[in-house]
Amino acid sequence: MWNLIIYMPAYNVESTIVTLLLRLNAVVIELKKQNVSMVSLIVVDDGSTDKTVSLVSSTKASLNFDLVYVRKTKNEGPIRAIRDGLGRSVEITSSKRLDPLKTIILRMDSDLEHQPEDIPTAIKPLIQNKSDAVVGIMPIDLRNGIGFYLFNQIIGRIESHKYLGLEIPQFCPGFLALRFDVLSEIVPRLSSRADKFYSIYQKDMLGWDFIILCLLRNSRRRLTLFRLLPIESQFIKKQRWDKILNYYSYHKLTCEFLDKELLS
Repeated sequence: MWNLIIYMPAYNVESTIVTLLLRLNAVVIELKKQNVSMVSLIVVDDGSTDKTVSLVSSTKASLNFDLVYVRKTKNEGPIRAIRDGLGRSVEITSSKRLDPLKTIILRMDSDLEHQPEDIPTAIKPLIQNKSDAVVGIMPIDLRNGIGFYLFNQIIGRIESHKYLGLEIPQFCPGFLALRFDVLSEIVPRLSSRADKFYSIYQKDMLGWDFIILCLLRNSRRRLTLFRLLPIESQFIKKQRWDKILNYYSYHKLTCEFLDKELLS
């Protein structure tokens, strides 16, 4: 039997969280057919001010899996929420004494740009021992805005080709699935680099997920690219130019950091 732990950041997701939980509840049935047990879903609420908390509370009793809800009193940003979710995943794996070689840790988002129905297929390469990590590539098209589409097509491909030897048409993919034994090897290195990034730039390491991929690649781990389902129209986000420029700023900092620190 394989174990699956999912963690995700959440901030003001009242429009998606119930649908996400109920759809994931249905996916649990498919996972059982693959001999996969859904151990926990960890939702790290980054200080939501809408109805996210009450909606999760009212839905929790109907779920066929354990939901761990981490509630922050103030918004600290997605990277801190992701770090907290990863930390809680490690704690659960250790406390439940799950087999590291049979436990998958999956990180995804809570806004339904990542869809639960992708999970059973995405984790197959891990179960079949054909890969050490699966990277879900989110299909970004012109519905997201031409600026965001071009940014991901160009910047995503450039940085992934340079640092991974792969061409990923997405800036910093956020759907990642790894076996726990693989993840646990890089957690100390990942955390130390995130702390160092903050000490240098006084900003959180927005490229967190991409740094994970770089560390895996440097450890000669096998990476599998998996194309996620197209985003449903009601969950499409058209990104503003100021946000794209902010992403580009982080891209430059991440590349500078990788060039100086990746191999240390």
